[in-house]
Amino acid sequence: MNRVPEAVDILAFNAKINPSFYLNHNLLAKAQLQAGDKKAAIKSYQLSTQKFTDNADNEAFKALEELEAIK
Repeated sequence: MNRVPEAVDILAFNAKINPSFYLNHNLLAKAQLQAGDKKAAIKSYQLSTQKFTDNADNEAFKALEELEAIK
């Protein structure tokens, strides 16, 4: 659990290197949520939905709905 900030850094790097792979953004958002950074997680999920627009296959659409409901 103490390695969440390290995971966020690694996943942010992966998303920067391969921005077209939406899963990088989804994993980054999950790590950001675990690190307590909800605002950054929402932004990562939003990037994922822009890159991969099929809401049947992209879990980011559901995650965004849940995060928006918590506001």
